[in-house]
Amino acid sequence: MLKLHSEPQDPDAAGWRQIEELVRLSQEKQVATFDPSAQVPWHDWMEVIALPATIGSLAHVNHIHLYGSHLRHLPPEIGRMTGLQNLDLYTS
Repeated sequence: MLKLHSEPQDPDAAGWRQIEELVRLSQEKQVATFDPSAQVPWHDWMEVIALPATIGSLAHVNHIHLYGSHLRHLPPEIGRMTGLQNLDLYTS
């Protein structure tokens, strides 16, 4: 039987809170590239195993760079990102 990761994201993790804030700021500033791996300290970035559903609000983002993440889940809301052209999961 195939076993997929089912552990939930800890909403109290520092990295998770930073990602949520980056999504908010990215929406506000209408950035074209969302690159949390360059903005969240490595030790906090390692705590992030999912992206928040609010990522779907970034319709203007055309590139997501998730270098070196420990992501195990992408929310279905990522499909709302109508401008997304490149999802870079290198070494994730």
